[in-house]
Amino acid sequence: MQQDQERVVNLIKDSQDLRNKGRIEEALREMESTLQSPHLCADFEEAVQRELGNKKLEYKAELLKWDQIASELLARNQGRQLYEIAGASGFKQVDLMIRSQIRSEQHWESLTAQINLWMKDDYSKAMLEKSFSYELAMLFLTQLDYDRARIYIEREAAELLGQWKNLTKLSQVAQHFLVQRIQKIYEMKEFLKLVQTDSDKRTSKDELMAQIAQSMANWKQRSPSESFDPLSVWDDISQARQFFIDQYAMKFQDTPLQRALLGHPVPAGGSQSQPGSDLAALSDIQVMLHIQTAKGAFKMGAYDSSDRYLKMAQNKRKSNPSSSNDMRIIVPIIKLKAEQSKSDLRNMTFD
Repeated sequence: MQQDQERVVNLIKDSQDLRNKGRIEEALREMESTLQSPHLCADFEEAVQRELGNKKLEYKAELLKWDQIASELLARNQGRQLYEIAGASGFKQVDLMIRSQIRSEQHWESLTAQINLWMKDDYSKAMLEKSFSYELAMLFLTQLDYDRARIYIEREAAELLGQWKNLTKLSQVAQHFLVQRIQKIYEMKEFLKLVQTDSDKRTSKDELMAQIAQSMANWKQRSPSESFDPLSVWDDISQARQFFIDQYAMKFQDTPLQRALLGHPVPAGGSQSQPGSDLAALSDIQVMLHIQTAKGAFKMGAYDSSDRYLKMAQNKRKSNPSSSNDMRIIVPIIKLKAEQSKSDLRNMTFD
């Protein structure tokens, strides 16, 4: 029995060591092997097993396996109240359950049904509105319900300010945890302001498109910190930006803005009434956002995650008519792949 326990402990250590080296796919396989061990159930406390299960889900999240996470947690928690899930499986699992469904369009309907169920229970509703106002705002954006999305993003901002006031000056870690949320709150509020602005005598359609183009151009210069922000922060922002792009393209159909966002060439130059130069710069925006996140993941040592984002950038580049041969896209991809190869060589072991 002692040998069996040591074997399980060694599997756990190996999994964490692989994760620390950025080899998340291998870490996930080790963790799955650990969880399938019959000795785990017999020799380890339920709390340990639960924590390892959550660790496995975190690895899957870092590998962007959102459909798998959503399907697994839905099957396990169908029809349960939010506070029941949190009590039995921990808050982290609730967080992953909600975030995974938002990232998977096929699960939007099921998440909406769950939210409706949770809103009928006072405890679940209180937990949902206190801890997941941003996610509720995102869900309502998927339904094009901008008014309710605005209500919940304002609640998220108010909750953040309230928590900030209660911190001491010495709570630097807690302060940075709150700062992580500011960027995604700001960008959603900016999006809601622009997408709900109708062309009128004060703001022409071309002027509004120019404002949107400037807003998205700022994304390239605005990124989380690879030193302090976990990958989940980067992924939240990247996922929201991709959704905003889709919404802008849908609202401004048959316009130069839509052409640019779909990757079609837009003539450069123009004036205030014809903002061609600003829009032309957006033709590679989706590819560059994936590259930006890939760079951040790489600098944090999440090499497998970086590779996933880089593959998304490459796939988007292939389907993007204006960036398939654009050296601004190709060069960063080549550089990052070269760095990944160097990292792979450093992590190789020779017997």
